[in-house]
Amino acid sequence: IELKKKARIIDVPDDAETPIQSAERALQELKPSFDAWLKELIAHLREESKKVERGELAPLSKTPLFRAAFDLQGQAATYGFPSIGRVAEMLCDYLYGQASLTANGIAVTYQCVESISAMLREDVHTVDDPTAAALIEMLGVFISQKS
Repeated sequence: IELKKKARIIDVPDDAETPIQSAERALQELKPSFDAWLKELIAHLREESKKVERGELAPLSKTPLFRAAFDLQGQAATYGFPSIGRVAEMLCDYLYGQASLTANGIAVTYQCVESISAMLREDVHTVDDPTAAALIEMLGVFISQKS
């Protein structure tokens, strides 16, 4: 089969939007919804952490909490908050390395959720932001002490 005979050539105007430009435009159109979506993800993470604190999850059942943190980790940068994504990543890494949720795990979860909430409240976007850098460093020390 000769592909050149089967293919259609489409004339595209020089000023036509590229696929990347189209995606960037769509992202800008969705941007007003980002804060609301991010707040929903954080609320879900907070609710899962509260279940852990209240003892509503069996010690070995950290999956819902991990999934909530993992979802937040994956979406935060898209929503313009890589700083929040970094803290969620730290929580995921911690949870992944734990066989069960102990008092230390509950403390780590609480600190991570509070840090994430503070970053959103204070509108801290980048990991280079002094507030984010300080929180991430303190969380790293705290997590290493609880591991």
